[in-house]
Amino acid sequence: MLVFMTVCMIVFMINFILNILYILVVFMINFVLNILYIIVVFMIQNNFILNILYIIVVAVGMKTNKHALLRP
Repeated sequence: MLVFMTVCMIVFMINFILNILYILVVFMINFVLNILYIIVVFMIQNNFILNILYIIVVAVGMKTNKHALLRP
């Protein structure tokens, strides 16, 4: 019984660590892609109002993606 408990604990810990790493990696990739997207939009678009709208859209997208990731 004790061995079973320790195995369960080890598996749970590994799973937990992998989950955290996965969330961090996905969030970092998402963040970098969003920054690149903003830079590209600024390079292409000269209209300031469009730039603000794009940034708002990206920010909202980041928030929703983060919530979707953090949900179990």
